[in-house]
Amino acid sequence: MRYEIVDGYGSQVLKHSERLVLRIPSALDKNIKREVPVLHLDHLLVGTKGVLVSSDALALCCERGIPVTVVDWRGRPVGRFGSPALHGSAHIRRAQLEAFDANLGAEFAREVVCGKLLNQADNLRYFGKNRKTRDPAQHELLETSADDINEISKRASCISEKCANTARLPLMTLEAEGARIYWSALSRLYGTRSGFARREQRGTRDPVNAALNYAYGVLNGEVWNAVVLAGLEPYAGLLHVDRPGRLSFVLDLMEEFRPIIADRLVFGLAAKGWKIGQEENGWLDFATKQRLLKAISERWDARVNYQGRKIRLRSVLQLQARDAARHFLGRAQYRAFRQRW
Repeated sequence: MRYEIVDGYGSQVLKHSERLVLRIPSALDKNIKREVPVLHLDHLLVGTKGVLVSSDALALCCERGIPVTVVDWRGRPVGRFGSPALHGSAHIRRAQLEAFDANLGAEFAREVVCGKLLNQADNLRYFGKNRKTRDPAQHELLETSADDINEISKRASCISEKCANTARLPLMTLEAEGARIYWSALSRLYGTRSGFARREQRGTRDPVNAALNYAYGVLNGEVWNAVVLAGLEPYAGLLHVDRPGRLSFVLDLMEEFRPIIADRLVFGLAAKGWKIGQEENGWLDFATKQRLLKAISERWDARVNYQGRKIRLRSVLQLQARDAARHFLGRAQYRAFRQRW
């Protein structure tokens, strides 16, 4: 999967034949220009500050099925362009909305939380696999924390509410309990080296949290695209509460992929001593965003075991979105994706 990001005042995205022309001002050379064939592009990210995108370029992306996502400084999507021909049919959306007051909705929400918790536990075991001999104390910490999270997942699987509305609170309570254990273990593991003390979202100046937030933002845009392509309603969540403008169902489907795509990648880079560049306001600098996008792209292209075959993670995401649609139609039981360490 290949991303391109265009950010900063005076940047331009234009069209030339079957290529996008990216013009990005530079203090050293005001005529930096790159041409990107749309054949080799999977997702275009456009910053919110002073970027000009021509209608020709937008039309070309829409025609070729390339999502164009407008992202803020955290990488969080604030808008999306895409072809209406790729949005699926209305009957899937109707089934999704009806599932909210039925057992199908509660089952989906329960599976999403259990899947996220299990992937978090697997991450801790993954980070601890080489520490059994060289650092037994850290290995024991990670194993114990993973076991505790697994137990919370078992409790979540026993939530018996029969509709999403009543299942939400107990599930989110258990998800938060698991998160406290997870982030505490990662802080004790990487805090000394990277400075990561605790999980922070809005207004953070911590470099690891800034990188996590940006990776989650990029993941949000990718899941949004998969949800739309599967014919699902991005705003009608089963686990996350509906709010005006909130992509609640996108956040639902994101949960199981957060540990797999963002957490493992960012902490893996931090463990290797990656220098996370930041501007004075704490935002990631452009070079760091490019480096992070390259790593995310490589992560999506990694092949994993999925239902007895080896496929790329980006294909797993789309298949999971389609399985969610089939679940709401009553044609399949949704199962969260779990990547074993």
